[in-house]
Amino acid sequence: MATETRIITATRAAIGMVADTDDPPRGEEKERLCERLDSYRKVTDARCEKLRAQLMAAEDFAATLRRRLGDGN
Repeated sequence: MATETRIITATRAAIGMVADTDDPPRGEEKERLCERLDSYRKVTDARCEKLRAQLMAAEDFAATLRRRLGDGN
């Protein structure tokens, strides 16, 4: 729970900082932020793909166990 609370607090603080900005990023800063966001998206996509593969392997393993345990009865 403590970790979730810290994440929520940090997220609210970040949203507050963005909401308080009267001068949004422009030019090079905006481009840098967009590149950073794209980088985060790519990392997130890769992690999701890895998790999907792990889930598929776990589901296949579970199915194999069910078949083998069912064959012994």
